[in-house]
Amino acid sequence: MALSETDTNSIVARNIVMARHIEELLIEFKKENIDIILLKGAAFIFMFKESMAKRLMTDIDILVKSRDIKKAQLLIKKIGYRFIPGNSELVYAKEGGLDVFLDLHSGLFYIEEDEIWSAAKTIKTDSFHVKVLSSELNIIYLAYHMGVKHGSINKKWFKDMDLIIRNSALNWDEIFKKADKYKLREVVSCAVLKTIEIHKTPVENKILTILQPRSAIKAFVFKKKFSNMDGNIPFSDYFLPILIHPSYALKVFPSSSFIKKRYKTSGPFVFVFYVYRPFELVFKGLRGLINFSISIGHKD
Repeated sequence: MALSETDTNSIVARNIVMARHIEELLIEFKKENIDIILLKGAAFIFMFKESMAKRLMTDIDILVKSRDIKKAQLLIKKIGYRFIPGNSELVYAKEGGLDVFLDLHSGLFYIEEDEIWSAAKTIKTDSFHVKVLSSELNIIYLAYHMGVKHGSINKKWFKDMDLIIRNSALNWDEIFKKADKYKLREVVSCAVLKTIEIHKTPVENKILTILQPRSAIKAFVFKKKFSNMDGNIPFSDYFLPILIHPSYALKVFPSSSFIKKRYKTSGPFVFVFYVYRPFELVFKGLRGLINFSISIGHKD
């Protein structure tokens, strides 16, 4: 039975177990001199006491430097995690009393790696230190994560953003400077404005003026996306990134390592997937665009 996001006792019990697994990862990675940044729920249960009791963490997301990705994969397997093939990301599972899923990341969309790591914050807990994204980059990453990466939106992500805004001395100029740099202004603007609408998040009036989107088309798309919290927009993760970065369309031509991971093959017929993949993505993108248009029509 799936846990309810209002079942506080179950959430706390699960998060305590997940925190122990995170601590194990931190200890083992430290032995190998591999730095980790915790992302999303894995970070929030350490950043905010409220999250430990109220935020349901379904998996553990960790970020490592691109140079450490191979070492990290070997270490994760060594400590008992099993690789789950067929995903676009590196996903692992550890079976036991509570099955634990781990997502291994070596980058965050188009955000420069040096910028991520140089701005990372260190949080001291009772027994160890954890690294998390800077508050400014966390706002940008959360907005991208729910606005672009996923076809559906979980309401807890808006609560995550609300907690950051309420508990951080944010440099809004820096947020939008970075958002403009990575062409994510409209995503960030619409995500923050929706957070304010849902949680009555306190934001000064002078900040609201710079929260306004610049591109009418992008603003329209992402306002509709964030208003569709109860539904799923299939394959939106294929066409929304292209709306932000047209060069993303080139990803229809996959690397050999991606083909091997995504389709679980390395045999002599691997070339078939090089031909199949572009057609698959174009089809999914068009289907997603149609579904998105239909959802807009229903909302209107």
